Amino acid sequence: MSKISKLNAFTTMVEYIDCDKTQIANDIFKIINRSQNQDKKNNVISNYIQLQKKEEKYFKKEFIIEEGQCNKEQD
Repeated sequence: MSKISKLNAFTTMVEYIDCDKTQIANDIFKIINRSQNQDKKNNVISNYIQLQKKEEKYFKKEFIIEEGQCNKEQD
């Protein structure tokens, strides 16, 4: 399973809105919303969104962090 930072997910959503690709932006918003609801349910604040394989297509490859891969920001 892979993940993406919430900041990069929001950035990607805004880029699609700027390009008038509102359906894709809406799909990304649903991913972000799902993550926010899960955080609320678990009473936590997470920095990352867990992505399903089919959701990776919306994001730039350099934004996606594969399971087991170190995040350069954490080094």
